[in-house]
Amino acid sequence: QERLSQVGMLLTGCADPSNHEYHVAALQMLEQAKKDVPDFGCYLMLVFKMPDAALNLRQLAGIHLKNTILDLIKAGTLPAVLVSYVQGNILSVLGDPVRECRRIAAGILSSVLSGSAPANWPPLLKSLLQLLDAGNDQSSHAVLQAFQLMCEDHIDVLVGRHPGMDEVLNGMITRFIALFAHSDAEIRRIAINCSRQFILPRPNAFLVNLPTFLQGLLALSKDQSAGVRKEICQALCSLVEVKADFLADPSICQFVIEFLLWTTEHDSDYEVKKEACEFWSSICENQDVPSEILRPYLTRLTLVLLNGMVYSGEELAALEADLDRPQELHPSQTHVASR
Repeated sequence: QERLSQVGMLLTGCADPSNHEYHVAALQMLEQAKKDVPDFGCYLMLVFKMPDAALNLRQLAGIHLKNTILDLIKAGTLPAVLVSYVQGNILSVLGDPVRECRRIAAGILSSVLSGSAPANWPPLLKSLLQLLDAGNDQSSHAVLQAFQLMCEDHIDVLVGRHPGMDEVLNGMITRFIALFAHSDAEIRRIAINCSRQFILPRPNAFLVNLPTFLQGLLALSKDQSAGVRKEICQALCSLVEVKADFLADPSICQFVIEFLLWTTEHDSDYEVKKEACEFWSSICENQDVPSEILRPYLTRLTLVLLNGMVYSGEELAALEADLDRPQELHPSQTHVASR
C-alpha cells in the first residue's frame, strides 16, 4: 500500500507541470523507478485498472506502463512477474467505460505479448475471443483494437506453427469474418482489417475460410461507411497480388470487377477511389492473372481511368507546350485540380 501511494504521488507530480521543479523531479524519479524496481510496472498496472483513481492518473499510468514494457523488452530484462500480472489484469480494462483507457489497454496488451513466448499466447488469445463473444460494443471494439495491433505487429507469430496456435487462429479468423455483418461500422472496418492481414502470409486457417471471407466482403460492397469500402478495396488488391485464382469463379470475378469499376468512377470518397485504382495496377502487374479476365472490361476501364485523370495547372502548362496546336486541349476533356 505504501509503494502504491508513492507511485500515485509520482504520477500526480508528472501530471502537474504547474510546479516546474517538482514536475521535473517526479519525471526523473519515475524513470529511475522503472529501472530500479523490478515490479514497478505492476504498480502502474494497478493504478491503471483502478476505476476510482483520477482519470488523468490512470491514463498516465497506462502510457508509462506500455513504455516500460517496451523499454524492458528492448533491454532484454522484461520480468516474468510483470508479464504475468499484466496479462492477468489487462482484460478487465478492455471493458472500461472510458474509450481512451480501452485504447491504451489494447496497446499494452499487444506490447506485453511481444515480450511473451509464443507458447503462452493461445490461452490469452482464447480469453480475448471469449470476451469478444460475450462483450458489449464497447468491449468488442477494444478487443478488436487489440487484435488489430497484434495482427499488424506480430503476424509472424500468429501464423507460426506454434503449439495450439492453429486452432486459435482459425477461431480468430472465423470471428472476424462473422463481425463483417455487425451493425457498428467501425467494428466492421476493424474486422476486415484484421482478416486481411492474413492474406499475404496465407496460413491454412485463412485459406479454408477464404470463400466465406469473399462472400462477407462482397456483401458489404454497398456499405455506407467509407472506411469499410476502403478496407474492401485493400483486401481485394492484396488478394489479386498473391491469390488471384479467386477470380477463376466467373460470378465472383464479374462482381469484383464491376464493384471496382463502379468504385473507381463513382465512389464519393477520394481515398476509397484511390484504393480501387490500386487494384488495376496490381492485376495488370500479376503475370499469373490470365489476360482474358480483363479483356471484356478493357474499353470501360480505359474510359473510366481516362475520365478520372486529374491535372494540376503546372502539368497542363507542360502538356500545352508539347502540343503543336494548344487549342486542341479542350477544357471539357480535362479536369484541373489546384495543389
